[in-house]
Amino acid sequence: MQLTWKAREDYIANYRQRFIEEQRKNFEAIAGKVADEYKPGMVKYGDLPKMVFDHDCKCSHVTYDGKELHIKTTGTPEHVKWNQLDGCIKHEFEHWLQKKAMENEPLLVDKIRAAGTADWDRLKASYKDNLEKLKGQTSLDMVSKYLYDKEIGLLSQEQMHNVIGITDSFGSLAGSRQYGWGHDKPGYYRRQNQGLLYGEAIANVKALQSSIPHDILQKIFPELDKLVTELEKNG
Repeated sequence: MQLTWKAREDYIANYRQRFIEEQRKNFEAIAGKVADEYKPGMVKYGDLPKMVFDHDCKCSHVTYDGKELHIKTTGTPEHVKWNQLDGCIKHEFEHWLQKKAMENEPLLVDKIRAAGTADWDRLKASYKDNLEKLKGQTSLDMVSKYLYDKEIGLLSQEQMHNVIGITDSFGSLAGSRQYGWGHDKPGYYRRQNQGLLYGEAIANVKALQSSIPHDILQKIFPELDKLVTELEKNG
């Protein structure tokens, strides 16, 4: 039995309406998660970034001036879901908080540098006889096995996000793509470390605090974990 043109049009219109309603509910949930991250003490940093649900952006991000938080809405379902994961939202919010905190508290820069340096020195000392484990695909495989006792290809999206959060932090702390696996633009970590000091590592630790056991996070990044907790408490 073939659908009449009217029936087809009604079906398409109904499908679009349901899709729009699902997206609206999803966006409301994301906006709520961002609002939940905004603690009372953060009022000194100004208004929350404006939520922008953006079909043109390559990935979810906070604008450099901190005024807007862009959430990617189009692409493959897997890519959209990745950019709307709780961990991704927390990560981007932490970029906003760190930038505002550094503007308001000049001494924070020294604390960040000390914490990042200490954690990286500790990691290098732990793997001094096999630094290759902290590099590239090898680091992904190592962290995946450590966290979930699974090959990287068998992880869920949320689990993969956690693994990359850790390996991305290796590159951030080292200031080089030579270590870890994550942001892939040449020179990115070095430029980031001259601006948002160890920004990716800090944002990753924030996202990881609610997604992996805290004792594990404290073992890998003890000083950064303390710093992010302090930043959240003061905020």
